[in-house]
Amino acid sequence: MIYAINKRTKEHRVCEDGVTLDGIGWRFVEADADGWIPWEGGECPLPDGADYEVRHKYGKVVSKREAEKYNDQWARKGLLSDIIAYRPILDAGAPAEPEAPEWDGDGECPPVGSKCMRGCDRVVILAHTNVGSPYDPAVVYQSLTEPDEIDWDVCNVFSPIRTAAQRAEDEAFEQAMRDVDPEPDEHRPHVESVVYRMIRAGYRKDQASAEMGGGE
Repeated sequence: MIYAINKRTKEHRVCEDGVTLDGIGWRFVEADADGWIPWEGGECPLPDGADYEVRHKYGKVVSKREAEKYNDQWARKGLLSDIIAYRPILDAGAPAEPEAPEWDGDGECPPVGSKCMRGCDRVVILAHTNVGSPYDPAVVYQSLTEPDEIDWDVCNVFSPIRTAAQRAEDEAFEQAMRDVDPEPDEHRPHVESVVYRMIRAGYRKDQASAEMGGGE
């Protein structure tokens, strides 16, 4: 497969049989049969906002957009995240990317493609790996706040992303506990269990306080 790439705009076109382009404004690049263009490093070769796929040095193929955001990966700095090949997505009618799997914390490792937390950072899991200790399952992840950051870590440092409803429930529980049991004692585990069930059942914090004897 041959691509024609506009020297000024970086637009990519497939050179089909019978189609000719003026060679002054275009350069021609040979890709493999699947449309992958080898990449040796340098300035981003795609227009701003382009949809495309890349193959990273560590072997994972990832669909992306807004190519200009990943300058460090295009530059090839000797990192696992270095881009070694890319494929422009030119057909607007191409099938949508599969929906990312959800992870609720079950299982040894978050599944590939899932989004989760690593400390306070939201990340996406790119691959499972045996890098590091063979006794500690690990994954390759990409930060969602710093897309150029791709690294690996053991699975037990990742946790599920709490939904807005779950965070609201957590806050309601913490407030109710402060209201009904401001001075924790040996009965706190029982109190926590009762308050949690009340919150899950839809009780407001003033109701929970009254039920537990905290109201006036």
